[in-house]
Amino acid sequence: MTIGRNRGKRVVEDLRKGIPCEDLVEQYTSDETVALRKLKAAVDEVGSDGYSVVRFLRGAYGSGKSHTLALLASYALRRRFLVSRMAVSREHTFSKIERTLRELVRNLRAPKMRKRERRPGLLVAIDTWASKLGIEEVPHAVDSLGVDPSCSDMKRALTRIVGGLVNSRRGLGLPRDVEIAYLWLAAEKLRSDERKLIGVHSNVDKNNARDVLEDLARVFRAMAFKGWLLIVDEQEAVSTLLAPRQRDHAISNLRMIMDSASRVEGLMWVFASTPEFFEDPQHGIGTYDALRDRITDNIVLRTSELSTADLSCVGQKVLEIYAAAYPESAPGPSVEELGLCIRRLEDDMQGHLAKPRFFVEAVVGGLDALREGTEQSFSRAFDTVRGRAYQRWARERQNASREDS
Repeated sequence: MTIGRNRGKRVVEDLRKGIPCEDLVEQYTSDETVALRKLKAAVDEVGSDGYSVVRFLRGAYGSGKSHTLALLASYALRRRFLVSRMAVSREHTFSKIERTLRELVRNLRAPKMRKRERRPGLLVAIDTWASKLGIEEVPHAVDSLGVDPSCSDMKRALTRIVGGLVNSRRGLGLPRDVEIAYLWLAAEKLRSDERKLIGVHSNVDKNNARDVLEDLARVFRAMAFKGWLLIVDEQEAVSTLLAPRQRDHAISNLRMIMDSASRVEGLMWVFASTPEFFEDPQHGIGTYDALRDRITDNIVLRTSELSTADLSCVGQKVLEIYAAAYPESAPGPSVEELGLCIRRLEDDMQGHLAKPRFFVEAVVGGLDALREGTEQSFSRAFDTVRGRAYQRWARERQNASREDS
């Protein structure tokens, strides 16, 4: 697919930030890795058989975890999966399941969802299923979704949303109770008058958030979606950033997710982490016997180092995208000059640090320097940007180590 100027700029802007441009990530990808191939196979298994799985993606900082996850998300969306993604941090600790549900619902994406869609992805997904319903069909249609009878509030919230979406197509606008019912499903705290408006008795909290999440997965399957892919990135923060009590709660939630996978339909959890999460002698999973025994080698996939040929392929694709984004810019490096930059990068890293993120960031930074006239040599600009990226990474790791101690 030829990439135009606007799309090219979107890709370049994201690469400057060190993140993949999710809907265009395939434009600058080399060959499929073993980890991605196995993750895609798991998506297909969940989609066809309906059972749930948990997988871990392990790789050092800069090794391409986010890139792999973006490719996986794109693949899952094409397979009619819903996709949610969150990153563990001090604000989103994974230690409170209700906050985890909130992040996953807020960040949900539906297949063929427009880039500038203003409605939340959950409403887009429900509306896709309800598009042919008449208002008189709503109660029976919601009954057919198979909501757990013990979760009557869930059924009431869904009924409000489906009815409101159907009515909105008759030119009546989206009623207030649809927004409130969505907020309830997203584990937001509602006032008593708001709960009364949609007919629910209590808020979603730590006592029922996991039930709501699992019920949503069943509902999505009943709506003819193949499954729900839940991506939790930067899981190493559980080991490196969280206070002991938060860490224990986060590990407990992870253990419960793994234990419940066999009884939930259509969920695929993918946790991405650096080696610290697995190996930290004080806070890694090895210090939790029950979790260590559950996370076996067959569910842990590892990112792969890119070969010289892979780096060259990715570099050439980034050069082409940059040229499309900035056709007026000076010509980029020759194949030979790019190859020399790759060899210097490989010599400097000496196998101790993953390369892809630093490489792509340095290519874009070098091209920026040429375009802006701050440097006449791509090679010098490439080395300067790469050095800054490495120093930034080292500072972040040092700061995290100090905070943990």
